[in-house]
Amino acid sequence: MWRGTAGVCINENGQLFMVLQGKPEHETFEQCVIREFKEETGYDVKIKARPI
Repeated sequence: MWRGTAGVCINENGQLFMVLQGKPEHETFEQCVIREFKEETGYDVKIKARPI
């Protein structure tokens, strides 16, 4: 089974960004998706909703 993170972000211009990444063992899912957004988009993000 694949375990990883995915996130969606809409910036102030209404642009949609999505990231998908497998979860490295040294971070939480939340840390992983925040890092991936920074690396891929340059945006600092906050998690507003947690997965079900």
